[in-house]
Amino acid sequence: MSKIQTAEQGLNHFLSALFGTLLFLILLFCGLYFTKENKEEFIGLPVVEQLSSTFLTGVEELKTLALSIKSPTAVPTNQAKATNATTTKDDGTIIIHSTWSKERLLEKLASKGFKGGKLEKAKIYTNYIDQHKVLAIQEMYFNEVWASIKLAQALLESDAGGSKLAKASNNHFGIKARLTKTGQQKVRQKQYDNLKDNDFLITQPAKGVYNITDDYPYDRFETYTQVAHSYTRHSNLVRRDCQMGNIGCYSWIWNHFQPYENYDLTVSNSFLHTFKKDNPRAWFNGQTEIPYYAAAAVGLKVSGYATSATYHQKLAYIIDTYELWRFDYAVWDGKKQKG
Repeated sequence: MSKIQTAEQGLNHFLSALFGTLLFLILLFCGLYFTKENKEEFIGLPVVEQLSSTFLTGVEELKTLALSIKSPTAVPTNQAKATNATTTKDDGTIIIHSTWSKERLLEKLASKGFKGGKLEKAKIYTNYIDQHKVLAIQEMYFNEVWASIKLAQALLESDAGGSKLAKASNNHFGIKARLTKTGQQKVRQKQYDNLKDNDFLITQPAKGVYNITDDYPYDRFETYTQVAHSYTRHSNLVRRDCQMGNIGCYSWIWNHFQPYENYDLTVSNSFLHTFKKDNPRAWFNGQTEIPYYAAAAVGLKVSGYATSATYHQKLAYIIDTYELWRFDYAVWDGKKQKG
């Protein structure tokens, strides 16, 4: 072999090794970058960043504790029947017996290491839950949208009612107003400065729109006279008739996933294929057997409810950390026995 051939071979080996090293460094950098980006999304969120099996032990608790709750939550209705999980008053009010307790939950979180600012934020979360649980339970009872998912979305989208949007508009779910045909034409022509409030549709029970920068500076969000209307509007949005697989379609979720159940995304992942997403291990860091509410959160994410890459994880961790599944069980049991 000539010296020239040897030199060329050595150069090729060197370039191959260099290319391999550079590729490794690029992949490592990308991995660290995305890990950092995802990690930053959880900063300030008062949750335990993992899924536990507490919801399964919660099922066993409900079998013995559901009838002994001292502070039941009232939901008004004119079509009430007494059941083991509910009680009916003479005025037609259904009493839903829930095992959720703000005091017990805060003690649990403190024992898990919540302290300082994280514990204070957890108190804000539990106060919000305590204040709005009736709305969530009522919407689940009549509209069959899981109270756990509704409360988790409200906590996240409104920063527990403290965001600028929530305070200005009573919009606790980040629901945007849709563009009229005129508004759509202005957007296509990039006439963003010419957009007016009347270029957006107002869907009942919304009363108007509010402009605040989100994905686009021209976004308008629905406004409501009271928070309860925001909860009703959310139910209308996620229960409207639509075709599974279309972005903005969420109604299939509530029939696809049921309380009490675990779902293995490697088996029950037909909905992922429908949305052309077929890597079940990517959703919860390799964990594929997940609670019903985590699967529902994935459903919301793939259906386009939010752009955050970790939106499904945030919802699931909020529900798990604050045991919001307890509200689902209370209503689910009552409705099953009533039916």
